[in-house]
Amino acid sequence: MNVSDYAHLWDGRSREWVVARFADGRLMPLNAVTGESFVVIEDDHVIAQIVERMLGVGRPLIEYSDWWAKQATVLEARQTIETLTQRVWRLRTRTDRATGQEAQPITQELPALLAELNATPEAQALRRVARQLWRMHEQLLELERRSGRG
Repeated sequence: MNVSDYAHLWDGRSREWVVARFADGRLMPLNAVTGESFVVIEDDHVIAQIVERMLGVGRPLIEYSDWWAKQATVLEARQTIETLTQRVWRLRTRTDRATGQEAQPITQELPALLAELNATPEAQALRRVARQLWRMHEQLLELERRSGRG
């Protein structure tokens, strides 16, 4: 795999590409229009070189959670609520009791967030709800990793 194969990410041909920082600190190229990323590249050294070149020419560095919150639709937020509920159920039924008990409070706000989505479909409310959903997603992801479910 040759880093120069990805030159379009930093040479100005594809302005929609940015560098996204994920919750775990990982930096990845992200197409800010489509959400496409290069998570399929398994060579961390190649990714690091691509990111270094992108940042070196001034491609923007964004927080993935902020990007997701701005892109989320009401339908995606509702689907995320359902997915988070299912993940907690799996943790409660397929892991030890302590992990299940730790998972439940993470998503205790979900009914209130769903009610807010149903009552106030405004962009600002949607972004606030989406940020909270992403925070819950990240907390559950960490819990799943620790329990061996992730």
